[in-house]
Amino acid sequence: MRSLILFLLLATTSFADVPAIRGLSRSDLLEYHAPDGGVKKARTADEWKARRAEALQAFQKVAGPLPGKEKRCALDVKIDEEADCGTYIRRAITYASEPGSRALAYLCIPKKALAGEPAAAVLCLHPTSGDLGNKVVVGLGGKANRQYASELAERGFVTISPCYVQMGGYNPDLKALGYQSGTMKAVWDNIRA
Repeated sequence: MRSLILFLLLATTSFADVPAIRGLSRSDLLEYHAPDGGVKKARTADEWKARRAEALQAFQKVAGPLPGKEKRCALDVKIDEEADCGTYIRRAITYASEPGSRALAYLCIPKKALAGEPAAAVLCLHPTSGDLGNKVVVGLGGKANRQYASELAERGFVTISPCYVQMGGYNPDLKALGYQSGTMKAVWDNIRA
């Protein structure tokens, strides 16, 4: 019942009706706080940099700070499983995203790329599917039209699909690793991917 009420509320609410966040519009992403405290609209690259910096600061206030060089280490990629998928190879891998933590991912590599042909790469994030995690985007999720990582691999792209924290069997100890949130751990794992 609570979900239905929330759905109806959202379905009948326009962004114009939603209160601003910290004095900024929820729909006009160019708004930022100028040095004098007033709200302005970014029109130049320098003004956009100010807006971007403000957005990053607000995000890190909620999710925690983005790690720096102290979290970098050799990736030490390990292949746990490999499957021939016709035009590409799908590998279940782990990689050291930081000291003391190995992230789970699927790596899909077109056979042409394995033979030395250059290929572009795509980071493929998965929907919130607790048990399945990243299996969804490589075609192992059981639901149609979600396997975009495998479809891109069939079209010649190398794809990597990291597992999101607390999904698909990936449960790093966030507190021991120094994270304020699973979101920032996922951001870091994605950067490392």
